[in-house]
Amino acid sequence: MQNDIIKMCLDWGCIMCGIVAFLSSNKVNTSNLLESLSRLEYRGYDSCGIAYINDDNSIYIRKSVGYVQDLKNDIANNGSRDTLSHVGIGHTRWATNGPVTIENAHPHTSGNICLVHNGIIENYEEIKNNLVEAGMCFYGNTDTEVIAKLIDHNKKIGMSFFNAFKACISKLQGSYSLVVIDSDTPNQMLCYKNVAPLVIGISDDSRSIYAASDILAFPQGIKRCIYAEDQDIIQVVSDGNTVSANFFDRNMKNIERNISQDIESAGEIHKDGFEDYMLKEIHEESGIVKHVYDKIKHKSLAHHRKICFVACGTSYYAAVLSSYYLEKYASVQARCEIASEFRYRSPIMERDCLYVFISQSGETLDTLYALKMVKAHGYNTFALVNNSHSAIAREADSYSNVMAGPEICVASTKAFVAQFASLMALFMPEKLDTNNISKNMDAVLQNNNDIKTLADKIISYKNIVFIGKCYHYAIAMEGALKMKELSYINAQAYCSGEMKHGPIATVDKDLCAIIFAPKDEFFDKTITTAEEITARKGNVVIITNKSNKEIIEQYSNIKSQSSHISYISDGDEMSYPFYEAIYVHLLAYNVAKKMGKNVDKPRNLAKSVTVE
Repeated sequence: MQNDIIKMCLDWGCIMCGIVAFLSSNKVNTSNLLESLSRLEYRGYDSCGIAYINDDNSIYIRKSVGYVQDLKNDIANNGSRDTLSHVGIGHTRWATNGPVTIENAHPHTSGNICLVHNGIIENYEEIKNNLVEAGMCFYGNTDTEVIAKLIDHNKKIGMSFFNAFKACISKLQGSYSLVVIDSDTPNQMLCYKNVAPLVIGISDDSRSIYAASDILAFPQGIKRCIYAEDQDIIQVVSDGNTVSANFFDRNMKNIERNISQDIESAGEIHKDGFEDYMLKEIHEESGIVKHVYDKIKHKSLAHHRKICFVACGTSYYAAVLSSYYLEKYASVQARCEIASEFRYRSPIMERDCLYVFISQSGETLDTLYALKMVKAHGYNTFALVNNSHSAIAREADSYSNVMAGPEICVASTKAFVAQFASLMALFMPEKLDTNNISKNMDAVLQNNNDIKTLADKIISYKNIVFIGKCYHYAIAMEGALKMKELSYINAQAYCSGEMKHGPIATVDKDLCAIIFAPKDEFFDKTITTAEEITARKGNVVIITNKSNKEIIEQYSNIKSQSSHISYISDGDEMSYPFYEAIYVHLLAYNVAKKMGKNVDKPRNLAKSVTVE
């Protein structure tokens, strides 16, 4: 069975793009599409576009390479910002198939068909060749254009809009979501969902229905929604007074889907006076720790003695960090697996093990399919997510929400500390003094000028390594990842004891080692690693606790050759990771800002990795 599951997962992936659309019996200002796209820009920011049907049943389309603000400026300069329409679609793209060009930007049109797409069509080349033989012309080189051409072709041979859409879906292979409109049938909007997220929002008066990749895209006032399931076909229809959404399976059997009530649509998302979303989210970390811990600690998982964490990226590092404490203080056998590797191996699974899947978005494809693989074998699964309605939360046997709130910056910060706090609360309730931890995390924020001074020095180094032992190593991995994501410096992370097993060969005057060395049981061994680096003309940054100042100053080689010594608050070994985490987040932020990088939207990255 396992090989069958893995085969099912092979080559499935989807672009992390943002979709938004509406059909309304009332005319809606199409500028709403632009505001929705701004809230979805964390899902992709290579290019974007909107389209809507005019009163004369023609399609107006406007696309731009770059950010949504560029598209807003373009539309405003052309005097068409406040146009009203009954139906419209919008898209912000993170390119996987085809380069970043106007031709490849969404929405895509063919004849009277216009659509937006989030996903990958695996057999698009075969379909494209058949359409070319049938006389269809192509202008770009994305799989999305093939979908538009195929629906248009089906209409040209006599099918209705709905039947042309169904016939198209039956030929497409891959994981994707679609929203399609037709200027010949302006009272309908057709949607399809498979793996890639799609949610339907319903206005209180039932006169408007929205479709989007995320409820963040919905305007304020949308309180009801339906989370589409895989292979759902959704026909949204207006009778001129009300709008309804009819759900069908691939065999065109009617499906009843539950309506979620009183959802919290985002409306406007503000930076609240901060220069960037990332800086705002870093400043929220200290408050989140106490909030999350207090809310989750009653959901104890402490009775489980074997845990297997499965995650990617920052979520994986939160798992690694937590595993140290579970083994030491809770006597829990904990192992950590990278989701993209776990599901392609033949892992030996155990009946008495709880498999915990961690994902900020709850959409991470590798993690989702690893979860499906474990469930297919009948093992117990638990999800830790930041979105209760996400695919991973719905798929798992049970879940917990880390309650970090919307994280708009692509690089995850507050979700990391929320995940760690959540895991401590779930397995070791009452262990953390969250009042003291939050206070000392705020002290790191107040010491930002010291971190800015360090950032001035960091940008001059060609190589950066983060070094720590045991739980400090997990923070080192998180610090190196944030430095790479934001500044594009090729930072690495090493266990302190591993430096002498090869990486020390890279040490020279151009290397800077950022070393976590508070006064704990690992201090002496960690300082030895620092001395080995300074002996080879490498530069070191020591992050230690305030009461350790006199001891650090006794190490003359380190003091004389240190680029910097930073002091965090005193604490115990369960509190240090919180102080160190917010420190490395601020450091990466300040380095990137000094280098002139866009900290909220780093190049080549998307918020949730839903492509292999």
